[in-house]
Amino acid sequence: MKNEAESNAPILAELKCCGIPSGKRLYFKNFHFTWRAGECWGVIGPNGSGKSMLMRLLSGDLYSRDCDVDYFFDTPDGLDPERLIAVVSLERQAEIFDTLQAYVQMRWNSAEEESTPTLSAWLSPDSIEDVPAYAKKPRRQSALTAFTRRRKAVLAQLKIDHLLTRHIVELSNGELRRALIARALLSLPRLMLLDSPLVGLDVESRLIVERVIDEIARLDKIPTLFASVRREELPASTTHLLELNAAGKIIYQGPVVEKPSAKPRKPRHE
Repeated sequence: MKNEAESNAPILAELKCCGIPSGKRLYFKNFHFTWRAGECWGVIGPNGSGKSMLMRLLSGDLYSRDCDVDYFFDTPDGLDPERLIAVVSLERQAEIFDTLQAYVQMRWNSAEEESTPTLSAWLSPDSIEDVPAYAKKPRRQSALTAFTRRRKAVLAQLKIDHLLTRHIVELSNGELRRALIARALLSLPRLMLLDSPLVGLDVESRLIVERVIDEIARLDKIPTLFASVRREELPASTTHLLELNAAGKIIYQGPVVEKPSAKPRKPRHE
């Protein structure tokens, strides 16, 4: 009955791919990926196996004429579905620094910490929705109150609530990674893509991020896709697994199946 219920769950996203050539490899040949409500996917494989490529295809950051991506979740009128997909990755983190660096260069005569946003400003509704200054409109007080309440809870969950007055460039690597996850959660995504989110973190940040990612799926009920080199890093809430080999080929795709434990050896009779 469980498998039948899973197969009848609404489809959130579907990817069909003939194959993407890159160098001497052909990634995702004859690949069909269906993501249904209630599923949390883990994607594992060595570096260069195509994990990040899959993330970029699903998020709309990568276009290929040999691949089709369709989204089936509800979207507000006039909003592209890609805007409702949150991505946390090393690439996105690097983009933030590049953007801030360019901004600082334009404000070369100002102190760096004065010319970049504070965490509070970066996690404001206008910043998260990427609303330009000229297009800002008054928000309903009820909406602001609900956002403030949610932000307080998310920041406490990620243990960065004491950093609101700090400028983004002052944050450590672990603090910024947690801020990225906070920003993703506050965007109220329909899907959340996490590309190697534990890489480069200190022990404290790693433990916090591991716990929060698991809570995202179990408590917030946000469908997540978590990519990692190692299977043991996947959250406990992972329901489905996609495994890639070094050549970018699919080894396994389907529900998580626990590896069978080694059978006890029979005693030898003397």
